[in-house]
Amino acid sequence: MFSVSLDEFKVYDEALLPEQVFREYEATRPLDLLLHYDFEGIDETEQFRDKTNNGYDAVPTGTPVIDLGFVGKSALFDVSSKVATISPALSVSTSGYTISTWTEFPLTSGTWRTLVRGDAGDDHVVVDSSGEIGVYDHTTGTNFHGSGYNVSPLAGWHHLAAVSENGTTTFYIDGISKGESDHQSLADISVLGNEQAGDQPWGNIDDFKVYGEILSSDQV
Repeated sequence: MFSVSLDEFKVYDEALLPEQVFREYEATRPLDLLLHYDFEGIDETEQFRDKTNNGYDAVPTGTPVIDLGFVGKSALFDVSSKVATISPALSVSTSGYTISTWTEFPLTSGTWRTLVRGDAGDDHVVVDSSGEIGVYDHTTGTNFHGSGYNVSPLAGWHHLAAVSENGTTTFYIDGISKGESDHQSLADISVLGNEQAGDQPWGNIDDFKVYGEILSSDQV
């Protein structure tokens, strides 16, 4: 016999739609949300609008590819020319931050795949040619710091989080810690879905967020 703890237990007298379950889940998230793209629409200037009102809008190259997402619409970075530039670039805290998104696996079939890149050239979240997820340090030239976790076997939509603190970055899939990189990038976040040169497209992402705090394993 063993015991477990429960919190916020609910029973509804109806079958919730996927988007309703999603909103229930999101309602419990931390408050220090710095940036949020839900990709539910683009304005006349073809920008991804930051839903936090902090002004970190993103401008995709060419016409944004809006695809079917985990809930509603998503942004599909499926070819080398697709990349979104965040302006102004988002500064991250030295005390820690969290990158969070839903993403569809498998990723694009390129060699390296970049989810987030900094203005100093660092890749905060990148997958190498073998499928290992990690962080790439261009700033000091120590290069790729893998986490030991390979995303290649994954299929379908999964939640991905990268929690950076104390010189490390821990990667979570669906709320479960999968690996840790021994590097924490402090570069501003300025590029989404690819690298600036456009040859490392990530794939399909939905509900992209950056928190200015360290999310716990219960929060990611």
